[in-house]
Amino acid sequence: MATCASQPAMPKPEKPDRPAEPALPPPDLPVTIIQPVKGWVSLDLKELWRYRELFGFLVWRDVTVRYKQTVLGFTWALLVPVVNSGVFTALFGRLARMPTDGLPPFLFYMSGLVIWRYFATAMNAASNSLVGNQPLLTKIYLPRLIIPGATVITPLVDFAVAFVLTLLLYLYFGVIPSFEALLLPLLVLMAMAAALGVGLVFSALNVKYRDVREIVPILLQLWMWCTIILPFSKLPERWGAWRYLYGLNPMAGVVEGFRWCLGRSAMFVDKEVSRVAVAMDALPETLTHSQRVVYESIAGSTRQQAFLVEFVRQPVDAPWALIGIGLPVTALLLLFGLYYFKRMERQFADVI
Repeated sequence: MATCASQPAMPKPEKPDRPAEPALPPPDLPVTIIQPVKGWVSLDLKELWRYRELFGFLVWRDVTVRYKQTVLGFTWALLVPVVNSGVFTALFGRLARMPTDGLPPFLFYMSGLVIWRYFATAMNAASNSLVGNQPLLTKIYLPRLIIPGATVITPLVDFAVAFVLTLLLYLYFGVIPSFEALLLPLLVLMAMAAALGVGLVFSALNVKYRDVREIVPILLQLWMWCTIILPFSKLPERWGAWRYLYGLNPMAGVVEGFRWCLGRSAMFVDKEVSRVAVAMDALPETLTHSQRVVYESIAGSTRQQAFLVEFVRQPVDAPWALIGIGLPVTALLLLFGLYYFKRMERQFADVI
């Protein structure tokens, strides 16, 4: 009998694999829906709070990187204001004889430069923060506001170190800060708000116009000369109320208040109380500078006379007017900075 060969079994057609269903996040994790926004968007404080750990990480990263691979490390936080104060003392205290409201010139400039250096460092860092963190803007989602916000917190470490040195110098010169020093945290908050407000505007502009990173140092240099050198008490009194336009500079009240809070017990100014015309030959040979100053003038074509001006030392008034003007100016700067930053935020990833 013939046997028929067994034929191999036909393979069964494989069923196509079903597409895997997208993995859903666990129900206990929040889901963020990213949508385009237009115009002014109110701050989402809850979202900022959810990213507080990332905010802290950015601050810690900036602190550790700041003095990495440096020989002196945190000593730079002491060296820079000390050297700058020494230069200012030599130029304006010794050569130009600029008044310092009764404080030793070195203390006068040191106390102003400590808070100014914090403001300048924070503002400059905030202005360059978005450009310096380009991968964070283009690859992941996070509230953009925490990037410049972190750069404003980082310089507080340098400020704290320099502030301790400033207090020690005040004690060395025999100037004891009084209870008004409790107002210093308010002044630091004003400097922080001003640095953040201006820094937010420049950081948004810097994304599109890289010229900003060259303009900011020049602006800060000019701003410093308008704030640090001359005390408000020495502005001419004949200017009247116009003198208080100086308070539109948000850092004017901060710097003046910082000096006053630390050195109020030693700050005095010579106030004119009387003026008497005398003949030239009646002038004494020696006049005490702190009490009398000789003004010579020509009172006609033939007769020369002089004026003895009597001065009395009075305590320097608290700069409440400058601080009162600076508070709303600082608040407006911060609000405008937040508004402009949020308005330009949607363009950052595309333009940078």
